[in-house]
Amino acid sequence: MSADKERAILFSAPMIKQLLAGTKTQTRRLVKPQPEFRGNGWTAPGTGDLLWGDLGNVLPHGPNSSPYHLGKVWVRETWRVEQGYHPARPPLEKKLSIQYAATPQPKCRGRIVDEPAEGFILKSPCQGALGDDDGVWRSPLFMPRWASRITLEITSIRVERLTSISEEDAKAEGAVAAFIEEAEREPGLKVREAPYSVECFRQLWNSINGKKKGCTWADSPWVWRLEFRVIP
Repeated sequence: MSADKERAILFSAPMIKQLLAGTKTQTRRLVKPQPEFRGNGWTAPGTGDLLWGDLGNVLPHGPNSSPYHLGKVWVRETWRVEQGYHPARPPLEKKLSIQYAATPQPKCRGRIVDEPAEGFILKSPCQGALGDDDGVWRSPLFMPRWASRITLEITSIRVERLTSISEEDAKAEGAVAAFIEEAEREPGLKVREAPYSVECFRQLWNSINGKKKGCTWADSPWVWRLEFRVIP
């Protein structure tokens, strides 16, 4: 698959840290739109097209067919480059220092990329640094492929209810470490129940999706359960 056809997936800074630490090997993403149960299985809202049966086997058709696929995906995260960079006017044969919000390092904050005419080529990490007055932080939504430093291989995809997550899977989500980091910024977050990893995951999920109709932990929406490994 060529670079311009590779699929991307977005992660927050706390989850990027878990990816780099090797403690996150799963992620759950909302099924959109949520299916309805009719007769012998779950169907697409308003159409009646069968999507999957009770066992969660994904069928290869219908609007709720998985947007995710087995194989490689590249990761988008919060990033910035030095002042003077403009995505609509990328400079040719220029070196740019990239910094990632998840791992800002005091002395060596980014990595250099060369940009020849045929596209960017990532160079060795930690050459050069960005100062506090350099480029603004950019949303992961606008990260181009050349700026990505992490590639994953999705090895398993299945559909399940959010609240069916096990303690083992909650650990594989990197929930505990990410929760602790989030709790430092949000004093209202507090673990009140056991099992510990599942409760951490529950509160993290609600901190992101708690205001979305039908998407809270109590709603137990259908999610895509993706299992993956980081490609060195």
